[in-house]
Amino acid sequence: MRIVFLGKNPTIGNCKGINALQYLLDNNIDVVRVVASENNIREYSLSKNLIVKDEKEIYNEIIKGKLNNIDLVISYGFPNLIKPPLITLGRKGCINFHPAPLPEWRGMGGVFNIGLYEKVQKWGVTCHYVDNSFDTGDIIQVNSFDINPKTNTLMDFTKKCQLETLNLFKEVIQLFILEKNIPRTPQQNGRYISKKYFNKIR
Repeated sequence: MRIVFLGKNPTIGNCKGINALQYLLDNNIDVVRVVASENNIREYSLSKNLIVKDEKEIYNEIIKGKLNNIDLVISYGFPNLIKPPLITLGRKGCINFHPAPLPEWRGMGGVFNIGLYEKVQKWGVTCHYVDNSFDTGDIIQVNSFDINPKTNTLMDFTKKCQLETLNLFKEVIQLFILEKNIPRTPQQNGRYISKKYFNKIR
């Protein structure tokens, strides 16, 4: 399977983009390109002899026909809106891993901050297909888990979300490796957490 991987692994925070990338390599998946949003995932990719491009370069390669026979495009914590023709590059689609349950909690990667603020007692992480908007594509899988807003700190919650997202990543990638029928459920109406709203609450 030939993959284009768009990843994030910040020095501060718990997004496990490097772990997800290593899981692909451990399963002998051909990572054709990496689009890295932080230097550490860029450096890690180069240490594995992977080809790293920035956003502009990856779109230019697609337009010029330099990327062919791609099976899947994966976004793991990638912060920017993915646009055509990258969305349609993969034969099996373009998927994103979101550290919150959809469709109820769309928006910025730190959306779980609002979840803790609002004292939710159940959370989840989602894998979904990418469409032309943020976090609105058909859902592949949501993994849910309980939280306790009285005892869980924000750091506890963040680490839990990122660990569960990595576990979900491994489950979904195995579905693609085994060429299973991938679930695809259209989203209903949901809520979008904007940076403006986040900053107002903060």
